[in-house]
Amino acid sequence: MQFVFRNFGLSDLPRRGLTPQEAPLEVLLLDIEAELSIWEQGREVWSEGAFPVAELAYELALWLQSRAAGHEDFELDSRHAEVGLIRIVGSGEG
Repeated sequence: MQFVFRNFGLSDLPRRGLTPQEAPLEVLLLDIEAELSIWEQGREVWSEGAFPVAELAYELALWLQSRAAGHEDFELDSRHAEVGLIRIVGSGEG
């Protein structure tokens, strides 16, 4: 499985009246967006524009550093994405 990110942007920061330097971490995690696509065996299986990729990266890093990684499933619980939209689930095949 491969995650591909393209066309990064911070489109909501100016609306909030913030610059990247003054925005709190939780705002940056939600506002750094990009087109996200997921590829499996050289084939795109899913794509979404303006996805909160910084939040996804942050949550994945926390999961990978925890004892849960490899033993418990991952599910992105985002304020901007549908619950369960990104899930990593163990199976008997790996």
